[in-house]
Amino acid sequence: MLKLAKRYKPEIKARIIVAAGAARAAGKAWKEAHAAALGAGFRGNVDNLMKMMSRKKAKAAAPAKAAVAALAPRRRGRPAKVAAPVAPALDPVAANYLSNAIGTAIAELERLRRLYKR
Repeated sequence: MLKLAKRYKPEIKARIIVAAGAARAAGKAWKEAHAAALGAGFRGNVDNLMKMMSRKKAKAAAPAKAAVAALAPRRRGRPAKVAAPVAPALDPVAANYLSNAIGTAIAELERLRRLYKR
């Protein structure tokens, strides 16, 4: 036998959403949010409350958008890419010094390789 969904008046549904949303925003568990929703007139179990809070209708019916935004599910998957920090450009004098130092080091390594190769 198919069970019909429980229907709530808009004002009661809004109270339920606000009560449960405030509890979840405060960092409480779903059981505690369920207890708050029961006090606001909710007649279902914890699973039904979770389902109610995840629906778009619940988000649209909530009077305060901040309470609903706190309950929005987090996106799964990879986090967004963060641009790599840009290294500051060297001034020409420092770039020239660095280039010469690297060139000298490479030449010395080549000389040592030839020396110890024999």
